[in-house]
Amino acid sequence: MVDPYAVPSGTTALDYMDAYLNPVFGQVVVNDSNALHPLGDVWTRSASAEALTTPEPGRHLKGFVRVIGEGFEVSSADFDLKNVAP
Repeated sequence: MVDPYAVPSGTTALDYMDAYLNPVFGQVVVNDSNALHPLGDVWTRSASAEALTTPEPGRHLKGFVRVIGEGFEVSSADFDLKNVAP
């Protein structure tokens, strides 16, 4: 949301993204099990994405992965899935 009253003088630029979250579009699967990782631990896991539908022209699918620990987000990643078909 941009409040025109609070925009400083001059010009303002923004990137707009609307998102629809629905399993009908597909899924992202991460092959990792719940495990304790000590502070400073580093680990790598792979993820795969499956498109179940083709988005409308001008739109693309976007995947999101979040790492949650002790009730808060530790890390996250997102990626674009362009030019895909189910």
